[in-house]
Amino acid sequence: MPPKLLRQGTVDEQLGFMLGRVVPDYAGGKFFKGVERQAARGASPDWLNRSRAAPTGSPRWHIHCLGQLTVFTGGNRPVDWQVSGAAPNKLRVLFAYLLHTGEKGAHSERISELLWPEGSFEKTKRAPLHHAIAMLRKALGSKDAVVRSGEYYRLNVPVGSWLDITSFEQICRRAISLARHGVPSDALPVYFAAERLYGGDLFEDLPLEYLHNEHEDRVLPRRTWLREMAMRVQYDMSALLRKEGRTAQALDRAQRAIALDPSSPEANIEAMRVLHAQGRLTAIHRQYRQFRAAVEAAGDLPERDEVHDIYEELCESLEGQRNSKVLAIR
Repeated sequence: MPPKLLRQGTVDEQLGFMLGRVVPDYAGGKFFKGVERQAARGASPDWLNRSRAAPTGSPRWHIHCLGQLTVFTGGNRPVDWQVSGAAPNKLRVLFAYLLHTGEKGAHSERISELLWPEGSFEKTKRAPLHHAIAMLRKALGSKDAVVRSGEYYRLNVPVGSWLDITSFEQICRRAISLARHGVPSDALPVYFAAERLYGGDLFEDLPLEYLHNEHEDRVLPRRTWLREMAMRVQYDMSALLRKEGRTAQALDRAQRAIALDPSSPEANIEAMRVLHAQGRLTAIHRQYRQFRAAVEAAGDLPERDEVHDIYEELCESLEGQRNSKVLAIR
């Protein structure tokens, strides 16, 4: 590994380099570029697994961030954020924020700016912050669940705890690798597992007012990346199912992808390919009109693009088949 990448690279960049050496399709691929390096997680994907001063013998946590925030700290009962004397929304936001600041944790002043944007930290926010931290520890069932180091606070997650975001990313990468190397029978079950893991948008129940200001940079880009990956899971599954002749299931997955982003070219192309496989010319016309309307509503409607070219190609193919049938009958 290049020295600079070893010293300064993120875990994602290092992982992308190593996989590129083992799996040539990953080398220089889009999968490890751009916003994907900011995938929602802690400071790095394995920070929950590293050796830290976690409480001895503590049960592992199971943390679900996709959809509604749900945390299990032992047993089958999720954490109850309705702690007497606390504001449940602030507790959930505080947990989510500390989770995504990872090992480093978050400075007390930044936490206060997030939870109480008005007023001076020194004069009005220190006591509420101490109270919120105490209530979060109570909700998580241990005074050791949140540790303080100087002016920084961090979650003290037991070693080996499980985070759905990390598992979702790993499963998606595995599925894409299998699909790229022509092993659909192995790829499909992995895609199905990824589909089950994606319970909805990242922290979909987080109050919107906390997604603005500084916190916006931590949640919204990651939420977008994860939704795009979930959409890719659906249209990739559709393509595999279509090639196996399972067009009803394929169309269902393509439509799920479109529901996540109606203006997605890839999802709409895949839907039209499935409709073509079913011989449904009228449905292809309808799907293309819906795509054009969605793109126009988003304010980006090119005169001609790949979707239009594929739409015309699929329509001409079906019309040609119909004309051939008419000639054969005559």
